[in-house]
Amino acid sequence: MRVWLFLAALLVGAGCSNGGGGDTGGTGGEAGHGGQPGTGGTGGTGGTGGSGGGNWVRPEPIVFDEPDTGWAAVAPDAIDALLPGEARPASCGEEHGYVSSVRGWVVAPGGEPLGNALAQLCIHPVGGSFTCLRPAFTNGEGVYTVDVPESVRCYEQAALKVFLPDSQRAPSYCLMEDHDDSAVRLPAPAVLPGASSALVLPPPGDVNAPRTVVFDDGLEFEVTPALFYSGLGGYDVLGGRRVSPDAKGLCGEASTFDGLYAFYPEGTIQAPGFDMRIPNATGLAPGRRVDLFVLGGLDCQLLDSPERTPVPEATWMKFGEGRVSEDGATIVGEAPLPCFTWLSYRAKD
Repeated sequence: MRVWLFLAALLVGAGCSNGGGGDTGGTGGEAGHGGQPGTGGTGGTGGTGGSGGGNWVRPEPIVFDEPDTGWAAVAPDAIDALLPGEARPASCGEEHGYVSSVRGWVVAPGGEPLGNALAQLCIHPVGGSFTCLRPAFTNGEGVYTVDVPESVRCYEQAALKVFLPDSQRAPSYCLMEDHDDSAVRLPAPAVLPGASSALVLPPPGDVNAPRTVVFDDGLEFEVTPALFYSGLGGYDVLGGRRVSPDAKGLCGEASTFDGLYAFYPEGTIQAPGFDMRIPNATGLAPGRRVDLFVLGGLDCQLLDSPERTPVPEATWMKFGEGRVSEDGATIVGEAPLPCFTWLSYRAKD
């Protein structure tokens, strides 16, 4: 069923290229002008640069300057509109959650409502298979309503994903908390931070070769374009943003970390993954060790486990450790990033 969720993202992101798309470029002969069209071998000579890098033009960079804190969002009146609930049946014990509908709202940092965003509830129902419901769109006020089919209302765990395709905004993942009423109104908005375009993004060139990509505030990854895939965009639109742990809209244990980063587009990373260097913005002492965490999303799996352990949606999972460099400037990751969603770190005791 995880594949269903991934396909849903592909559908709403129709028209976007995947991680490899666009990197392969034209044929060798045309890209390098190494010979006359159709001459085969001679034309291929010029193809050294014909992997797509030679003709690649980077899209206009997108920069977001939005406040993580210091603002308050006012809930639209539609949040309080009639939302009928259903009584919990005797077959769903109190040890389980029960939800018949969810109403919430979506904003950008600063409080601006985001229309045409999508809210998707993914449920582990009691006695059933993992299911992701059809996404619900937000209206002009950023309000959405998700109706839950009776067959999956009794659940062991449920996660709400909110995202805005083609927006360069990172997704939001939050676990559903148990509520007394089956018709759930979420009092706090989902906040989708903008992920500014990478500061350094080398031409794709050989998509099977790693290259250093630099994100917001100096975060570095050794990215191999061919190992990254997303239904919402590819290598050319990679973006990231450092998010303050006390930012509005965070949920779960996000506020307990020393550092957080959000990424766009969300996507899978194939082995061996991407090595990283994180700016030591929190002033940890040289040699200090940190734990590295990733937020479960579309199809995130730990790369260093033989069984490719999945990271559950909306759950932070440790995937490795890092160490502050001797000069104190960076935190050097000792494990590769398994997927692009959200990254966090916390100093070890």
